[in-house]
Amino acid sequence: MIERYEIINHFTSKFNKCRYLEIGSQFRKCFDLIDADIKHDIEPDIKCNPCFKMTSDDFFRNNKLIYDVIFIDGLHHWEQVLKDVYNGSKSLSDDGYIIIHDCLPNLEIEQLREQRSLNWLGDVWKVQAWLVENFKRVFTISDSDRGCGIIEGKIDFKIPQNLSFEWDDFKKNKENILRLVTWSEYLKRRKIVFKELKLTVYEF
Repeated sequence: MIERYEIINHFTSKFNKCRYLEIGSQFRKCFDLIDADIKHDIEPDIKCNPCFKMTSDDFFRNNKLIYDVIFIDGLHHWEQVLKDVYNGSKSLSDDGYIIIHDCLPNLEIEQLREQRSLNWLGDVWKVQAWLVENFKRVFTISDSDRGCGIIEGKIDFKIPQNLSFEWDDFKKNKENILRLVTWSEYLKRRKIVFKELKLTVYEF
């Protein structure tokens, strides 16, 4: 099992003077473990003393900053998560990464819209399924805590009004729906070469 902060730090280490943004830092348990030169977090709950005490919508409305790695772990409703991906991509460097937490529920009760279990992921998985369906450079790490989705680079899209994915289909075919890979598989299959100081990613 690889922890979310280990995945994030893998990507932050790729940048000189990395700029990191976390959406939904809550008690900063993950945020405090991230190694980046510039670290910002967004959290409307003022008890955790975030950098930006506001919702992500309010933050992105006037944001001019650019980040190399963005971690999304806010409200566990697909509409908000997809909006955070959309806004985050507009604030992402060209070779940056977006990581989405809570993409891999194990039980139906964990993915309900309202929290009814201690381990609540909401319907975040629907966002990851939609991204996998529409973009090649999107993967889900199967052996990460609660499932971490990875988006390689900026993406551009129109936010759909609805996502029609069903839980029964997810249970039967989640490997393909989420493009599941283990962390070691992701690292092995993601072939990277540096040419003229530019990063080229060969898709698989």
